[in-house]
Amino acid sequence: MDGGQFVPQAGASGLTSYINAKWQFNANGMYQAPYGIDVSANVFGRQGYPFPLFRQSTAANMGADSGLQVLVTPTMDYFRYDNLWDTDLRVARVFKFQRVNVRAIGDLFNVFNANTVLVRNNNLGAPAGTFNTIAQNLSPRIFRVGLVVGF
Repeated sequence: MDGGQFVPQAGASGLTSYINAKWQFNANGMYQAPYGIDVSANVFGRQGYPFPLFRQSTAANMGADSGLQVLVTPTMDYFRYDNLWDTDLRVARVFKFQRVNVRAIGDLFNVFNANTVLVRNNNLGAPAGTFNTIAQNLSPRIFRVGLVVGF
């Protein structure tokens, strides 16, 4: 749209999203606690991506241009998804055995178990009951345990 917000389209795994955020935030830090325990955190946030509403054109109303998607909102970023916030934590400690170092790691992803919607069906002409259905959301809280062995 002439003079409108530039919103590049990205697609993966059959999903289409429109990448554009006017602000983004990322902070991380680590604290070395007693007994050689490392505690670290990462906080990420960004403005929700645009949620443009469109309708797939048909041969009946567009003729040769029937493959076009017609934007039905005034601008690409007229609607946006909710802002995305994610916090991850890590606790780690190194254990030394002669010439072998073993690092035990515990990671907690999506600490607050946010269920933020990332992609919805934005085609107004989609089959009945499928418009606005969730296609992708933020992964749930995950705890991972790991070992790194060094010689």
